[in-house]
Amino acid sequence: MLGVEAIGAITHVVWLSATTRMIFSSLEVAGIVHDSSWLVIARALLQTVPSAVGLGWLYVRHGIESATHSAFVASVVACLLFALVVVRLV
Repeated sequence: MLGVEAIGAITHVVWLSATTRMIFSSLEVAGIVHDSSWLVIARALLQTVPSAVGLGWLYVRHGIESATHSAFVASVVACLLFALVVVRLV
């Protein structure tokens, strides 16, 4: 079951990579500076794979409800942490 989640995470990252490259190629035409594509792919992997594996494990062990609730709580915590970091930096 974790393999299915890992495959889903990998296909998601590949999709992000393809769309990121397409967007970056259009931004290069306009001369806008951007992050390198490998940095964006690494960031997407670091964000996607651990959560997909963790939520897949929760789904297998405790069911869809616990995985759904955990994903919601993780999203709220990430949003609050992002707001906290932005407030500290600004």
